[in-house]
Amino acid sequence: MFRLGYLDDDKGIRTTFARQFGNDFEIVMFQDMDKISSLEDLLNALEEKHLDALAVDYLLSGNGLLPYNGDEVVSFLEEHKKFFPVFMVTSHVGDALDKMNDVFLVNDKEDLSVENLRLNLIDKVKKAIESYHRRVDSIEDKARELEDKQKSEVGLTNEEEQLLLKLHMELNSIDSKANPVSAELLQTSSLKNLAELVKNSRTLLDSIK
Repeated sequence: MFRLGYLDDDKGIRTTFARQFGNDFEIVMFQDMDKISSLEDLLNALEEKHLDALAVDYLLSGNGLLPYNGDEVVSFLEEHKKFFPVFMVTSHVGDALDKMNDVFLVNDKEDLSVENLRLNLIDKVKKAIESYHRRVDSIEDKARELEDKQKSEVGLTNEEEQLLLKLHMELNSIDSKANPVSAELLQTSSLKNLAELVKNSRTLLDSIK
């Protein structure tokens, strides 16, 4: 069962959310707001809890427990955990729509009490998670394939070197901590040659001095 995190500063609403989604996901609540007092803390907690997706309220900073709102969470994850499934459930739909770049991520809390709308959202979240895992797996598999070829006698073509570099950068944007590709292999042969040239030049300059 997929692990769905939920971030809302209202305990009563957290209980309602768990009842609405608990049969289809393993619900993981963020209870202690002091432990997620920054977006960096939230990202660390999200990774520690091994979440597959995150649902977030829009108005989080209203009572002073958190210094950020849901739209900031979405923007931060887009930058630091690319493609990760995150969506918003809120009673402040108008305000959220004004702040969100992707308005399709915004859902009205009242709609969750309507069975077919709730089931539609559950289906979308599951499909988003599956798509996320497929995309990450595909990038990792291709990177490993090129990495193995890079270490072989055959080596990589210039085009493959650039593709490998692009894939590594993509993996870092998805999750820099979990990037399975070594920092050494992050360099294409052209970059390695340039680094070697710089090193030799410095050695030559030192000898002249």
